[in-house]
Amino acid sequence: MAVETSSTIDAVGVYRLTGAIHLSIIDALPWDDRHLELLQEKLNTYLAFIESGEIYRSYPDATERSLVIDIIMRFRPSQRAEFFFEQARAVIESYGATLTLRHAGTGYADDSA
Repeated sequence: MAVETSSTIDAVGVYRLTGAIHLSIIDALPWDDRHLELLQEKLNTYLAFIESGEIYRSYPDATERSLVIDIIMRFRPSQRAEFFFEQARAVIESYGATLTLRHAGTGYADDSA
């Protein structure tokens, strides 16, 4: 599963240090306009999962815990992606969740060595 599969949740887990529920999106695509469209569709699926209460039916331990949508990216976000994330962060917060962004592994694949 990955950002290309917009109708699925990639991963759900509990972060032991905080107890927060992390809903992770695995994003291995380079940045272009289609990538942003796919990511928006994927985020909409995650927000529907939260808004419908399905998260609590599927994961009863999520009740009374903080929710985090975590995007794990292979490539450094472009300037357009950064703008998208600013807008997405506000929407996600209106659903009672937070957005975190991080690279996969030890750095972004497109960073110079």
